[in-house]
Amino acid sequence: MADDALDPRSWSTEEELRMVLRMLAHEIRNPLACLQAGVQVMQRLGASDGDTSEQLATLLNHIGRIDKITQGIHQIARLVPGDPRPVPIAPVVEQVFQEYRFFAAQAGVELVVGGGPAAQVWSVPSNLCTAFAELVSNAIKASPVDTAVTLRWELGEDGWSSLDVDDQGSGVPPENADKILLPFFSTQPNGRGLGLSVALRACHLAGSRLVWRNRVEGGCRFSVLAPTYAGGRP
Repeated sequence: MADDALDPRSWSTEEELRMVLRMLAHEIRNPLACLQAGVQVMQRLGASDGDTSEQLATLLNHIGRIDKITQGIHQIARLVPGDPRPVPIAPVVEQVFQEYRFFAAQAGVELVVGGGPAAQVWSVPSNLCTAFAELVSNAIKASPVDTAVTLRWELGEDGWSSLDVDDQGSGVPPENADKILLPFFSTQPNGRGLGLSVALRACHLAGSRLVWRNRVEGGCRFSVLAPTYAGGRP
């Protein structure tokens, strides 16, 4: 299947959404087949304790992958267009910070709010929050222990405001630059490869854009760009 068919921004018709769900179902069936085969082998061979432990570890790994993919299905399914309105940026950042600060602490990563000017954007609040939250989650997972993920926002001179997430990971290598936003692509060993795709879809439905770049000082910056609200309808 062509890469452009996997672009979440193109999931705009019912048929295209059905196509994506079929892809998700295919991804779920693969680990399920491994689960079934593993159980059958254990039943047939009556594996020793060591073999049993190895088989169970494999089964648990596949179960975890299924759970993550299922979460992605739910996230994609609940993303719907909404009515845009003025949205203050600071409360969005604070909400996401509160939701993810314990997850970050558990991963040994410091979550920091760098702040920004008082501003509003023209957006769909729920989709804006979803997009920003997925970027924060992705940054935490990409960050080594004892590093920081910083949340900040800026007003651009071109009529767009940016909600930024900076991490101190290894950045995106050139060979992955064209694949990083595609569904099911992940550099994490047990990653579901859906987080950035969900963020991209949420941005599209919020009337925003998702951009990213490797930072000169190391790590990545992922940003949600939303129209700055200055009164009246943009």
